Amino acid sequence: MAPQEKVRNYSEEFKHFEEGVAERHRRQMLEELRVKLEEMDSRVSKELLSADSEQLYLDKGYVRRKIQTSVGAVWIRVKRLKRREAQGGSLYALFDVCGLEQTTERAREHCTQIAVGQSYAMSRETLKRLSGMEMSRMEIRRASCRERV
Repeated sequence: MAPQEKVRNYSEEFKHFEEGVAERHRRQMLEELRVKLEEMDSRVSKELLSADSEQLYLDKGYVRRKIQTSVGAVWIRVKRLKRREAQGGSLYALFDVCGLEQTTERAREHCTQIAVGQSYAMSRETLKRLSGMEMSRMEIRRASCRERV
């Protein structure tokens, strides 16, 4: 093998190594975000249920929800509370009380920055490649429109 070819192989080897490091880092970040979001939901749910002297809510257990973060989608377990009123619907402490949405603020900022000057389809590919975020073109459009307001 010629020396120049060896050098090209080292470059390719490092590229794969760097991609592996970035992917492990992204997975670790997603895990930390999952733990924090679940902890926030648990804390707020407990506060709502314990401070609820009139028993306004019933504990209906946990459900899984997906949240788009700036490093990709993360599935979390959140407590579903049911209002006792006849017309009452479900309440999710993390979303309804804390105000967190299905797409985090930082993820929406990334959508806006990426979407400027290119199509939503291209933005979708760029977000996936750079941060692991998997969002549809419509989700990117909604997030960037909301962020611009």
